[in-house]
Amino acid sequence: GLIGLRGEIASGWNYELYYSHSYVAHDTFFENSASAKRLQQAMLARELPSGEIVCIDPSNGCVPINIFGEQDISAEAAEFLGIDPVERTRVKEQIAELSVRGDVAELPAGTIRVVLGAGWRRTSYEFKPDDSFEDGDTLGFLKSIGAAGSTRVFELFGEALVPILAGKPFADDLSAELGLRYSDYDSVGGVWTWKVMGNWTPFRQIRLRAGVQQAIRAPNVRELYEEPLTEFGAAIDPCAPINEFVLSDELVAACARNGAANLPNDFYETLVTTGGSTDLKAETARTLTLGAVLQPVEGLSAAIDYYDIKIRDAIGILGGGSGFLGAVSGCIFGGADPSDPLCEAFDRGPDGFVSELRIPTANLARLRTRGVDWQLDYRFPLLSGRTQLSLSGTRLLASDVQTNDKLGVVHCAGSFGNPCGNTIQGVAIPKWKLFNRASWQTGPLTFSLRHRYFSSTKDGRFAGLEANDQPAPTNIPVNAVWAGSRHYFDAATTFDIAKRVELTFGINNLLDTKPSLLGSQQVQANTDPSLYDVLGRRFF
Repeated sequence: GLIGLRGEIASGWNYELYYSHSYVAHDTFFENSASAKRLQQAMLARELPSGEIVCIDPSNGCVPINIFGEQDISAEAAEFLGIDPVERTRVKEQIAELSVRGDVAELPAGTIRVVLGAGWRRTSYEFKPDDSFEDGDTLGFLKSIGAAGSTRVFELFGEALVPILAGKPFADDLSAELGLRYSDYDSVGGVWTWKVMGNWTPFRQIRLRAGVQQAIRAPNVRELYEEPLTEFGAAIDPCAPINEFVLSDELVAACARNGAANLPNDFYETLVTTGGSTDLKAETARTLTLGAVLQPVEGLSAAIDYYDIKIRDAIGILGGGSGFLGAVSGCIFGGADPSDPLCEAFDRGPDGFVSELRIPTANLARLRTRGVDWQLDYRFPLLSGRTQLSLSGTRLLASDVQTNDKLGVVHCAGSFGNPCGNTIQGVAIPKWKLFNRASWQTGPLTFSLRHRYFSSTKDGRFAGLEANDQPAPTNIPVNAVWAGSRHYFDAATTFDIAKRVELTFGINNLLDTKPSLLGSQQVQANTDPSLYDVLGRRFF
């Protein structure tokens, strides 16, 4: 819901005031689950003199079950065991904001325009698992704990557009855009954000722009208050021979210091606990942008922008998680100091393997990305119609990840998979992405062809090991090292009917290009569904 007011305060000054309220209810149903307590009740049975088998505790309509040997569980017994637990998540958000805008002064180049305002926002989160989850009564699931919390922020902000020069030689327009914001969070305290941006138009055909900004992101309610969740998983341990790390003398000593000397070459399983943390700080991004817009002739325009974004204290999972080059690796590569928070995050069992790992949300060490974006548009007449060509894309120059300060910086541009990401979650990082489109319009009819291109990516473990002075991995199947590049073409035809109805027919993935698949020589079944088309040719 949203309600607001707009109006004029005085000549040249306007105000806007609004309040909004939103509510999201998300329920996850686990139908056809089974109760551990009722299974125990059904197994405790006895035989009557008549030969009938009955439950010792007949409450709740207990039906006896024999779990030994091969037999079917009766429909009555299955119904007795069955439960349908539900996990309920509720999120509420309220926002109120007042802003005023107007002209404050006249300069030779124009009017200084400003916006001043204040805002308030409150977000609440509640997670309520079913009683059977909280009691550990749902077979096949570990115990789940409810959680709740809220965040509140009050903000003051101001922005100004300042004309510096206008209509001068080599300065058809020169202006600055300034912004400052103070945010007071009940979770992380007071933080400042700002921007300084400039636009210079030496001639009408060219405009140059540059800017420096500092932005922050405070932790959200889920990152602060998410319930602790324990599941079986794998904590990648450099000390375990099965993970094939090459250990220097220093790393061998660190493993011994950590209680992991001479581990057998065997599989192991770990209890991994994740959840929110109220110790989080706000993450801070510093962004530099440089760009140019060109319009040399009528119908032709081009834009190119360079960006460099550095994020410190990025919010993620302690030490980078349980995977490759995560918390356990950080502890060992950092010398296995017992007082290191990364080393305190896990326990080893009597066999020396990691038995339990606790990795709540936490602030990571470093993220950085650099690249170039461009777009070229050209419109011209052709065959009694009008043609438009649009060429755009991005060249990723760098995508660097440092999950904790004990490990090296991993250069992830052109990679997929840990430590650069997990392809299932859609974070392959190609260096080249192209998005091109050509269209031709005549009267009410428009034909268009779109082209998309993604360059190939390499398993992120190569970059991760290189960043930490480790040799290239040898246990990755040949067919799983590279995710190949892909071209996709989409075609469409649009009819304007009486200027009131628009009808479009089209084919996506015109050439039925298959996704780039990863896996062993026998089974290739993994891909990045956010990047590659997994459906094939389709019509609409």
